[in-house]
Amino acid sequence: MLPATTKTTPTLLRVFLAALLLFSLQFTYAQEPVVTAGSLRAGDTVSGAFKYGRRVITLPAGKWRVIHHAERNSSASGGGATMLDITFDEILEGRLNRLLTISATKQSDNLNWVDEPCKTLGDSYWIDDRKRSLNDQFCIRIGYLSGIVDGSRGEVFQAWARDIVSAGTKYSSDMPFIIVTKYTPYDCLVMRVAFNPRPYGIPKSKKSARAFNDWNVKVVAQNPARENFYEALKNWAPVYATAVARAFDGDVTLTPQDFAEPVFSQSK
Repeated sequence: MLPATTKTTPTLLRVFLAALLLFSLQFTYAQEPVVTAGSLRAGDTVSGAFKYGRRVITLPAGKWRVIHHAERNSSASGGGATMLDITFDEILEGRLNRLLTISATKQSDNLNWVDEPCKTLGDSYWIDDRKRSLNDQFCIRIGYLSGIVDGSRGEVFQAWARDIVSAGTKYSSDMPFIIVTKYTPYDCLVMRVAFNPRPYGIPKSKKSARAFNDWNVKVVAQNPARENFYEALKNWAPVYATAVARAFDGDVTLTPQDFAEPVFSQSK
């Protein structure tokens, strides 16, 4: 115990907290080393977590292959925050099983966001708007991606699509997703996971255009298997959103298993 007249200096406190954080990181990720985002290259496989800026971002369980990552400014004028956009795929048993996309601010800053991620439903299946204010948003959205592989845009993703096809990897051009967007006046984190529905007996949409796609919320009720798939994502959403919120906070005790997984039923 310290003598009554002794005070812990801010410097000593900072050293203690830094040591405690380092110990926590080593303990939490003893099985999976934490790599830095800057060290990642296309084709690298990541499981566990990676570090970007001020925080460690834990990934859902799986082996995630980097497709592309790049930094950008959050504002078109260049006066915003530095952010990372990174996209992973998961190849499982010869198929494109999942896609994971993350956007995150590098450091805490004084920020002013103009997006309202839950403002409209659009052609999504479901949204849960948990915002506190215009500049303090927490949005959960379930919808679908279309044109995966077949409609890839940009040099990087078109090269990736060619690799998928040339390797004979099975894929679905439609992939239902859940996306959680959380931002405050200081930070932002967006995590989207998209799923291949084909292993669950759900075929490709008969029409690819989004207005007529079988995954469109206006027509999905006519397709019970697809609606059940969406409902499985909806049932899972609270657990996934809680894990993303912890990742937003840089919670070093968060594990890949904390994200859990949706429970899909096999289509008859």
